[in-house]
Amino acid sequence: MRIAITVPGLGVTAKGWEKSKEIYVIGLAADLNPETRSGGDECVGALNETLAAIMPNRQNLGALKWIVASVSNVFNWVRPDQAPSLSGSGIVLYPNLDPKGFLALHLSIVESDAGKRRSGETLEGILGHHAVKGAVEEITEASEAGVALLMRTVTGIIPEMLKGNKDDVLFSHNHSGFEWDDYGLEGHPSREFEVGNDRAYCTLRVRKTA
Repeated sequence: MRIAITVPGLGVTAKGWEKSKEIYVIGLAADLNPETRSGGDECVGALNETLAAIMPNRQNLGALKWIVASVSNVFNWVRPDQAPSLSGSGIVLYPNLDPKGFLALHLSIVESDAGKRRSGETLEGILGHHAVKGAVEEITEASEAGVALLMRTVTGIIPEMLKGNKDDVLFSHNHSGFEWDDYGLEGHPSREFEVGNDRAYCTLRVRKTA
């Protein structure tokens, strides 16, 4: 079974001093299929770039053996009454892959306070963190326990890393599923989850593709 996970829509609320915000989305997914990692040659979200293009040093990141990483472009002038312009699948977080039994995904909607962002450096900082490297070293084979450990470690250091780049996490969400529950689809060919908090929100679409 192949699964695609996308964000077809997102936005911000009126909370905060700024009249408009610059936001982007980070997606990190892990599964039990080692063939889904291609060393960064897949498309990266709505950025329409590959990891190979934005992360030339990706070969040194052991986490990419287990994690599919994606980052969107920065959406400018986002207001409560003016959401980012997206159509179709929108931002692709998990691009039509077979999880082989278990899938865990984390997304963060991030405000770019610095006014600009180097997405490759951001991902390198997260995936190259010493805690993440330690978690990768503990994984000897594809297992649910190993994936869970790695995802807990990665998601735990995201706020710290982004704060160092003067970026703030507005909202985070986790999605997980097993083959027996159709990776959260529970018998449906497609489901949309409306998730958010008092700062930002999004639609998370999970779709069975084969």
